[in-house]
Amino acid sequence: MAAWLGVPVLLLLLVSGCGPEEVLTEQVPGEGAVAAQAQGAPLPCGRWASPAGDLRKGAEGSKPEALVPVDAQVFYVADDGTSGRELWVTDGNDTRSRRVKDVRPGLPGSTPRFLTAVGRQLFFVADDGRHGPELWVTDGSAKGTVLVAELDGEVVGTVALYPPGAPGTEAWLPNTADLRALATSVRVHGQGLAQPLLAETEVLARRWGVDAISLHVRRGAVGVARMYQRRGYQRVPAGDLEKPDVFLEAYLLPLK
Repeated sequence: MAAWLGVPVLLLLLVSGCGPEEVLTEQVPGEGAVAAQAQGAPLPCGRWASPAGDLRKGAEGSKPEALVPVDAQVFYVADDGTSGRELWVTDGNDTRSRRVKDVRPGLPGSTPRFLTAVGRQLFFVADDGRHGPELWVTDGSAKGTVLVAELDGEVVGTVALYPPGAPGTEAWLPNTADLRALATSVRVHGQGLAQPLLAETEVLARRWGVDAISLHVRRGAVGVARMYQRRGYQRVPAGDLEKPDVFLEAYLLPLK
């Protein structure tokens, strides 16, 4: 059965009575156009099978596994030959799959495991090469990366970091990452859990090569603002946001 790996396969189910005689053309990467014509008989029912992404050219293939559906997407683990085994996603409407995140750049990759769908998010365990196997979460979008803190098997903290230009970013300067949704469990309040989460966002932002990290704090949240200022964030009124129900004060952490 291993002989099919890396080879685009088209499956034709011969069922009569579903359509008029015509010519269908299927474009297969690297193979040119393949035409199928019914000779004096109706064409088969249903959609034609087509590759959802030839991640690794050649007979070896990317060896996709651990397919998990989330909402209208399918997540899976595969090796494209350059990034090692990482998490990929497809919605089936394109001939290309998209790598969700290169958690561990280079070979052998982060080897995601235990893919688990919860609502519209996917939780998985991966090794970024610095912290060993840890819990990660994603919704499959390219809008940002969510870092998760785990304690005794329980998720006790999260924070999101949006790259420059990502949908939903509130950064007001170019080449600036946007930090959002820092939250910790009530059970661990006062234990300093926010600090390692913030430290990881700074590591990730430097890996992206951005100039700074921006964030917004609700006006009047003095303790929260002071926590960010102790990490080096500076008040920048030019980035303030006034929304219908809240006024958000802007802060910036220069990285260069």
